[in-house]
Amino acid sequence: MNDNIQFPRQALPLSKKTAGWGEKCLLWGNSRTPEHFSPVRNSIRHKRINYDLMAGKIHMEDLATILNPAGVIADYVPKKIQHFPIMNSKLQVLIGEELKRPFDWRAIVTNMSALSDIERIKKEQVLGALREVVEDTSLSMEDYEERLEELNDKYTYNYQDFREIRANEFIRHYSKKYNMPLMFNDGFIDALVVGEEAYDLDIIGGEPTIERVDLTAMSAFRMGRSNKFEDADIILFVEYWNPGRIIDTFGDQLSKKDIEYLDNLPDYLDGGTNSMGFADPREGFIRKDMLQDEYPTYSSSDVFGHVGFDYYYNYSPYDDDG
Repeated sequence: MNDNIQFPRQALPLSKKTAGWGEKCLLWGNSRTPEHFSPVRNSIRHKRINYDLMAGKIHMEDLATILNPAGVIADYVPKKIQHFPIMNSKLQVLIGEELKRPFDWRAIVTNMSALSDIERIKKEQVLGALREVVEDTSLSMEDYEERLEELNDKYTYNYQDFREIRANEFIRHYSKKYNMPLMFNDGFIDALVVGEEAYDLDIIGGEPTIERVDLTAMSAFRMGRSNKFEDADIILFVEYWNPGRIIDTFGDQLSKKDIEYLDNLPDYLDGGTNSMGFADPREGFIRKDMLQDEYPTYSSSDVFGHVGFDYYYNYSPYDDDG
């Protein structure tokens, strides 16, 4: 129903980016499917196939054109093949080598005005330190040369501006908090398997956060042939969040009525029942057809219990736990 929605204009003043404008952006994103792709990025479906291959699962329809290019049903065309992920041993070696590499980083000031300030402050400190050494008559020649060598090492290799010191302390803290070496190693796995990796940096509740992005939940649209996420006009995330996470993340933007609505959601939303009246465990969490070999379109007569709900183009709005 949303296929014909035109992508809203983005170059607008904030006063015109109303709730209605935001809704149009969401509706446009909702009309995209896991089959959509760009000239430089695979679709979600193809990413899922690659991850499944590494996990030992094969999608036969992905091999159909290779095994049976003529499309003729014949006895010599197998319906199923035993998959042995022989690449995994090579990938695991690369993953282990990346994890063992030193996690070296350093925050430095680079803008010209700040560099000028740093050079001026460094010059004043060097002159002051040299003056103290020269005026200290108790130093022997050996002590004098040792002090000069220490000053040379300090201001040549180890000197840091107070802003650099503060930035490095922050990074050191959050590197331990979010276990960045392991996080970036997981991102390295994404790069090996699907050829891309992404991280989401945000400020939530006044606290800086960083997390690896699930690439099977993210799509970047309208980016031409650029390989940079930031060049996309819209980046779409399709994920299931529990009410608590929604409130924690967007609490400062939600009204009291919004929060009460989320808090009062039922613990279990009926996702359809079978002939004996029991809840159907297949219904709810995520589009089942997205992970299957074929992409059926379910109708109101199916066991899933949704009247007129087209699973090919949509996700269920809730999972079984709300």
